[in-house]
Amino acid sequence: MTTRILLSLFEFVLTVGLAVGVVYVNYRLAIRAIPGYDAEQELKNRNVGIAVVLAAGLVAAGMIVRNGIFPIVSMVRLAFTSEGAYLPPWEVAGIALLQLLLVFAAAIFS
Repeated sequence: MTTRILLSLFEFVLTVGLAVGVVYVNYRLAIRAIPGYDAEQELKNRNVGIAVVLAAGLVAAGMIVRNGIFPIVSMVRLAFTSEGAYLPPWEVAGIALLQLLLVFAAAIFS
């Protein structure tokens, strides 16, 4: 019972942490993508066009994160709840970290 709660908490923290990181980095890159154009000032001036473009990028990054986190959570859940021989914890952590980095990079550079 406590294993399930801890795994659910791990999934929640991982999802929120990665989502916040991706949204922040994606927003900052989008703002700096066009030199000489002050997108933040345009947002303050209620420019709907730039807001829609930025929102579309953030939603797309969020969808990539959502689909990329599922394999990580499944692998960790399987490693902690299986009764047989599975990968050692350090290998599971290494594979999960690599997958996490790939998801982050895919969400940022998409």
